[in-house]
Amino acid sequence: MHILFVVNIFPRLSETFVLDQIISLMKRKHEIFILSYHRPAEMIPPDRMIHEEIYSFGLLERTFYFESQIGTLDNLFSFDIEKKLADILKHADLIIAHFADTPALIAERLSAFSGLPFIIVAHARDIYLNPDLEQLKKRMNRATKILVPTLYNKRHLITQLGQQFCDKIQVIRCGIDLDRFKPKLRENDSCAPTRILSVGRLVEKKGFYDVIRAFYRVHKKCNNVTLKIAGDGPLRHKIKRIIKNLDLINVVQLVGNCTHGVIKEEMQQSDIFILASCTTAQGDREGLPVALLEAAAMELPIISTLHTGIPEGVLNGQSGFLTAEHDIDALACKLELLVKDVDLRRHMGKVGRQFIQSSFSQDVEIDKLITILNEIIPITNCDRKMRHK
Repeated sequence: MHILFVVNIFPRLSETFVLDQIISLMKRKHEIFILSYHRPAEMIPPDRMIHEEIYSFGLLERTFYFESQIGTLDNLFSFDIEKKLADILKHADLIIAHFADTPALIAERLSAFSGLPFIIVAHARDIYLNPDLEQLKKRMNRATKILVPTLYNKRHLITQLGQQFCDKIQVIRCGIDLDRFKPKLRENDSCAPTRILSVGRLVEKKGFYDVIRAFYRVHKKCNNVTLKIAGDGPLRHKIKRIIKNLDLINVVQLVGNCTHGVIKEEMQQSDIFILASCTTAQGDREGLPVALLEAAAMELPIISTLHTGIPEGVLNGQSGFLTAEHDIDALACKLELLVKDVDLRRHMGKVGRQFIQSSFSQDVEIDKLITILNEIIPITNCDRKMRHK
């Protein structure tokens, strides 16, 4: 099957779920092309950090940049489609748009132009942060399927758009590569610090202010602890000031952006994973952070919040602890408990790994996706040859 992915920015370090889906489909011999609305800042200059798989799977050669080739979104079809995009559409079987805002709009227009069916994958900001509900409803009416990574997202969309979308919306999890994120035996060194890790873009909804303040309280009681935060974003300077003001410079490290491989290594060297996701003042929310699922697959106990789809990925009280949003006292209490109890950490880590294996396997979720695609496009090789004559 030939599939055109439409995204806002490709490649993007923080959107590993898009990359993982593309690679998983390519491994199953599907032909993938990518239409990116923007050229990423990470590629300027060209030696900036990028996931290794982008090169190993030759994805840059498969990526077409909308902005540089076509112009503004408003005049998408005011003149002839550029030849490379036209050739891609000629050979494509369907379009998958990741995010229900601009990528879905582009997919909708490409579908109208080419007659190809399109699928919308709705994640978080695109459906939570002041969407135009009337336009969203029209776009999702025209889409062949709507995919979401959590049951929470599905319930939210049905509440916002109507019960008629119930059957059209299907949950396909952001599956985890269990062979890649496989734990190794951690050394039992009683003198080593307890290493706490958090991963995510440095934006408000990731809750890093709460993470640092909860860590501060634990650090005052348990000196032998460290915190690493992997990721970058607009709040970096403010977070650095908080770390300095709390006199945590020697025990809290901002690692910056990291590739898949580096994140895996950081998880391997850590003892606890924490992410205090929250709803912003503007209404922006998380979906279900992939880093949280990867950490659970690496047998790290999880501390997070009762936020959107997170309870679907963490068994509260079994594979980790979930607190109310912004409850720094509760975060600190659960963090202190795990810092002091090594056996509990190990037990929760094993439960978390087992849960990811049973409910978030990448292979299983990609098989579900391929089943949906085959239902939409039951095209044989013979059919394809006839269509393209």
